[in-house]
Amino acid sequence: MNSSAFFIMMECMSEKFILTLNNQIIYTYNKMRIPGLLLRFLEQMDRDMDVGIQLGEYWVQQADEETKIRVVAMMLFNAIEQHDTNQMNVMSAYLLNRNETLVEIKVNQQDDCFNLQIINT
Repeated sequence: MNSSAFFIMMECMSEKFILTLNNQIIYTYNKMRIPGLLLRFLEQMDRDMDVGIQLGEYWVQQADEETKIRVVAMMLFNAIEQHDTNQMNVMSAYLLNRNETLVEIKVNQQDDCFNLQIINT
């Protein structure tokens, strides 16, 4: 890889992401080094989701990467609502580790409507 290609690749990698709710920033995560134990836990999360994911009343077998990211983003949103700092850190580490171009998780919520968008660079 030449130096300009490396620079372009590094330029696209996010060092942080935000989560917005109805266009207001409610959470910011700054990338940090992931300890080995946490990295193994994230790998186990992937293996568990490879088996399948329960989405409401539906079972998704062999979830693809995009589905995994969306599910973990929803789990992060729930952790934020519950003020569960440990869960927030784990879900955030998973998201930025698996999607290095993530810049924003945009949630719009009104009454029973819930819309989640993943925004990358």
